[in-house]
Amino acid sequence: MQILRWVIGLFQTIFIHFLLGLAIAMLMVKWTWLDMRSNAGAMIFALLIISTCVYLLNSKVRLYRKLYWQRPLIGSLLIGFSGIIIVATNSFTIDHMLIVPAYTVRAGFFLKNVSLAQVNMTMLIILIVGLISHILLHANRWGLLKGLSLQSKEEHPIRETSRKRKMQILGVMYPVFIFLTLYLVQPGIRYFINQYVCH
Repeated sequence: MQILRWVIGLFQTIFIHFLLGLAIAMLMVKWTWLDMRSNAGAMIFALLIISTCVYLLNSKVRLYRKLYWQRPLIGSLLIGFSGIIIVATNSFTIDHMLIVPAYTVRAGFFLKNVSLAQVNMTMLIILIVGLISHILLHANRWGLLKGLSLQSKEEHPIRETSRKRKMQILGVMYPVFIFLTLYLVQPGIRYFINQYVCH
Protein backbone atom coordinates (compact mmCIF):
# COMPACT_ATOMS: atom_id res chain seq x y z
CA MET A 1 0.00 0.00 0.00
CA GLN A 2 2.90 2.35 0.76
CA ILE A 3 4.39 1.81 -2.71
CA LEU A 4 0.99 2.50 -4.30
CA ARG A 5 0.58 5.67 -2.27
CA TRP A 6 4.10 6.78 -3.25
CA VAL A 7 3.42 6.24 -6.97
CA ILE A 8 0.06 8.04 -6.79
CA GLY A 9 1.73 10.87 -4.89
CA LEU A 10 4.34 11.14 -7.65
CA PHE A 11 1.62 11.35 -10.32
CA GLN A 12 -0.17 14.01 -8.29
CA THR A 13 3.08 15.99 -7.92
CA ILE A 14 3.67 15.94 -11.68
CA PHE A 15 0.05 16.86 -12.42
CA ILE A 16 -0.20 19.81 -10.03
CA HIS A 17 3.11 21.34 -11.07
CA PHE A 18 2.40 20.79 -14.74
CA LEU A 19 -0.83 22.77 -14.31
CA LEU A 20 0.85 25.39 -12.13
CA GLY A 21 3.73 25.77 -14.60
CA LEU A 22 1.33 26.07 -17.52
CA ALA A 23 -0.67 28.74 -15.69
CA ILE A 24 2.50 30.75 -15.00
CA ALA A 25 3.60 30.26 -18.61
CA MET A 26 0.23 31.54 -19.89
CA LEU A 27 0.61 34.68 -17.79
CA MET A 28 4.14 35.16 -19.14
CA VAL A 29 2.88 34.76 -22.71
CA LYS A 30 0.29 37.48 -22.09
CA TRP A 31 3.07 39.88 -21.05
CA THR A 32 4.57 40.53 -24.51
CA TRP A 33 7.80 42.12 -23.24
CA LEU A 34 8.54 39.09 -21.05
CA ASP A 35 7.37 36.59 -23.65
CA MET A 36 9.82 37.99 -26.21
CA ARG A 37 12.73 37.63 -23.78
CA SER A 38 12.03 34.20 -22.34
CA ASN A 39 10.88 30.68 -23.11
CA ALA A 40 7.68 30.77 -21.07
CA GLY A 41 6.96 27.08 -21.57
CA ALA A 42 10.27 26.11 -19.98
CA MET A 43 8.76 27.23 -16.67
CA ILE A 44 6.69 24.03 -16.80
CA PHE A 45 9.80 21.94 -17.42
CA ALA A 46 11.65 23.64 -14.56
CA LEU A 47 8.77 23.23 -12.09
CA LEU A 48 8.38 19.56 -12.97
CA ILE A 49 12.09 18.89 -12.39
CA ILE A 50 12.13 20.84 -9.12
CA SER A 51 8.93 19.39 -7.65
CA THR A 52 9.83 15.82 -8.65
CA CYS A 53 13.30 16.16 -7.10
CA VAL A 54 11.80 17.56 -3.89
CA TYR A 55 9.24 14.73 -3.78
CA LEU A 56 11.86 12.02 -4.33
CA LEU A 57 14.29 13.57 -1.87
CA ASN A 58 11.59 13.99 0.76
CA SER A 59 10.80 10.29 0.38
CA LYS A 60 14.33 9.44 1.49
CA VAL A 61 15.30 12.36 3.72
CA ARG A 62 12.50 13.98 5.70
CA LEU A 63 12.86 17.66 4.82
CA TYR A 64 9.16 18.50 5.27
CA ARG A 65 6.52 16.74 7.35
CA LYS A 66 4.07 17.26 4.51
CA LEU A 67 4.69 18.79 1.11
CA TYR A 68 2.42 21.79 0.59
CA TRP A 69 0.74 20.44 -2.56
CA GLN A 70 -0.19 17.20 -0.76
CA ARG A 71 -2.42 19.07 1.66
CA PRO A 72 -5.99 18.55 0.37
CA LEU A 73 -7.07 22.19 0.47
CA ILE A 74 -3.86 23.67 -0.96
CA GLY A 75 -3.60 21.02 -3.67
CA SER A 76 -7.22 21.56 -4.72
CA LEU A 77 -6.80 25.34 -4.76
CA LEU A 78 -3.67 25.06 -6.92
CA ILE A 79 -5.55 22.87 -9.39
CA GLY A 80 -8.60 25.14 -9.43
CA PHE A 81 -6.81 28.47 -9.74
CA SER A 82 -4.33 27.13 -12.31
CA GLY A 83 -7.21 25.86 -14.41
CA ILE A 84 -9.02 29.20 -14.21
CA ILE A 85 -5.86 31.12 -15.21
CA ILE A 86 -5.19 28.80 -18.16
CA VAL A 87 -8.76 29.13 -19.48
CA ALA A 88 -9.00 32.87 -18.80
CA THR A 89 -5.70 33.72 -20.53
CA ASN A 90 -6.97 31.85 -23.58
CA SER A 91 -10.12 33.99 -23.76
CA PHE A 92 -12.37 31.07 -22.75
CA THR A 93 -12.34 29.82 -26.37
CA ILE A 94 -11.76 26.24 -27.55
CA ASP A 95 -9.68 27.36 -30.54
CA HIS A 96 -7.17 29.14 -28.31
CA MET A 97 -7.16 26.27 -25.79
CA LEU A 98 -6.22 23.77 -28.50
CA ILE A 99 -3.33 25.86 -29.84
CA VAL A 100 -1.68 28.23 -27.35
CA PRO A 101 -1.09 25.85 -24.38
CA ALA A 102 0.11 23.05 -26.68
CA TYR A 103 2.46 25.39 -28.53
CA THR A 104 3.81 26.73 -25.22
CA VAL A 105 4.38 23.22 -23.84
CA ARG A 106 6.07 22.09 -27.06
CA ALA A 107 8.44 25.05 -26.96
CA GLY A 108 9.09 24.62 -23.24
CA PHE A 109 10.11 20.99 -23.63
CA PHE A 110 12.08 21.72 -26.82
CA LEU A 111 9.94 19.27 -28.86
CA LYS A 112 10.10 20.90 -32.28
CA ASN A 113 9.18 17.75 -34.22
CA VAL A 114 6.10 16.86 -32.14
CA SER A 115 2.70 17.93 -33.48
CA LEU A 116 0.27 20.05 -31.46
CA ALA A 117 -2.26 17.20 -31.63
CA GLN A 118 0.23 14.87 -29.93
CA VAL A 119 0.95 17.49 -27.26
CA ASN A 120 -2.78 17.97 -26.64
CA MET A 121 -3.26 14.21 -26.28
CA THR A 122 -0.39 14.00 -23.79
CA MET A 123 -1.82 16.91 -21.78
CA LEU A 124 -5.23 15.20 -21.73
CA ILE A 125 -3.66 12.02 -20.34
CA ILE A 126 -1.79 14.04 -17.69
CA LEU A 127 -5.06 15.78 -16.76
CA ILE A 128 -7.02 12.54 -16.38
CA VAL A 129 -4.33 10.58 -14.53
CA GLY A 130 -3.53 13.60 -12.35
CA LEU A 131 -7.11 14.23 -11.30
CA ILE A 132 -7.59 10.55 -10.47
CA SER A 133 -4.36 10.57 -8.43
CA HIS A 134 -5.43 13.69 -6.52
CA ILE A 135 -8.83 12.20 -5.73
CA LEU A 136 -7.37 8.83 -4.65
CA LEU A 137 -4.85 10.49 -2.31
CA HIS A 138 -7.59 12.34 -0.47
CA ALA A 139 -10.57 10.03 -1.05
CA ASN A 140 -10.61 8.78 2.54
CA ARG A 141 -10.49 12.29 4.01
CA TRP A 142 -13.32 13.42 1.71
CA GLY A 143 -15.46 10.38 2.49
CA LEU A 144 -15.07 8.91 -1.00
CA LEU A 145 -14.17 5.31 -1.82
CA LYS A 146 -14.31 4.34 1.85
CA GLY A 147 -13.15 0.82 1.06
CA LEU A 148 -9.83 2.20 -0.19
CA SER A 149 -7.57 4.02 2.25
CA LEU A 150 -4.22 5.44 1.22
CA GLN A 151 -3.84 7.23 4.55
CA SER A 152 -2.30 4.30 6.40
CA LYS A 153 0.72 4.76 8.62
CA GLU A 154 4.12 4.18 7.11
CA GLU A 155 5.47 0.65 7.55
CA HIS A 156 9.02 1.98 7.66
CA PRO A 157 8.83 5.57 8.91
CA ILE A 158 11.52 7.93 7.69
CA ARG A 159 13.57 9.31 10.55
CA GLU A 160 13.44 13.04 11.09
CA THR A 161 16.41 14.93 9.70
CA SER A 162 18.32 17.25 12.03
CA ARG A 163 17.81 20.97 11.55
CA LYS A 164 21.46 21.46 10.62
CA ARG A 165 21.29 18.71 8.00
CA LYS A 166 18.09 20.19 6.56
CA MET A 167 19.70 23.61 6.20
CA GLN A 168 22.72 22.09 4.46
CA ILE A 169 20.56 20.22 1.95
CA LEU A 170 18.20 23.14 1.31
CA GLY A 171 21.15 25.54 1.08
CA VAL A 172 22.48 23.55 -1.88
CA MET A 173 19.15 22.52 -3.38
CA TYR A 174 17.42 25.87 -3.85
CA PRO A 175 20.32 27.77 -5.46
CA VAL A 176 20.60 24.86 -7.92
CA PHE A 177 16.86 25.09 -8.63
CA ILE A 178 17.07 28.86 -9.19
CA PHE A 179 19.98 28.38 -11.58
CA LEU A 180 18.10 25.61 -13.42
CA THR A 181 15.01 27.79 -13.83
CA LEU A 182 17.02 30.72 -15.18
CA TYR A 183 18.93 28.43 -17.52
CA LEU A 184 15.80 26.88 -19.00
CA VAL A 185 13.58 29.98 -19.12
CA GLN A 186 16.05 32.67 -20.19
CA PRO A 187 17.56 31.97 -23.64
CA GLY A 188 20.31 34.58 -23.19
CA ILE A 189 21.63 32.92 -20.04
CA ARG A 190 21.36 29.48 -21.65
CA TYR A 191 23.28 30.65 -24.72
CA PHE A 192 26.03 32.27 -22.62
CA ILE A 193 26.48 29.14 -20.46
CA ASN A 194 26.43 26.80 -23.46
CA GLN A 195 29.05 28.93 -25.24
CA TYR A 196 31.22 29.00 -22.11
CA VAL A 197 30.98 25.24 -21.58
CA CYS A 198 31.59 24.38 -25.24
CA HIS A 199 34.69 26.56 -25.40
